[in-house]
Amino acid sequence: MHPSLPSQIHAVAERRNEGLDVPPELLAHISPLGWAHVLLTGEHLWPKEATA
Repeated sequence: MHPSLPSQIHAVAERRNEGLDVPPELLAHISPLGWAHVLLTGEHLWPKEATA
């Protein structure tokens, strides 16, 4: 299981508890973020685009 999956499950459950619609066909398009951009300190490092 991906580490961010439990938080996504919790977010969907909270929306449903508040009576908000969560269409299952849209959930198929949500995927957990990878961890390649997260440093050990928890900071996010996004690659800069090469400039010409």
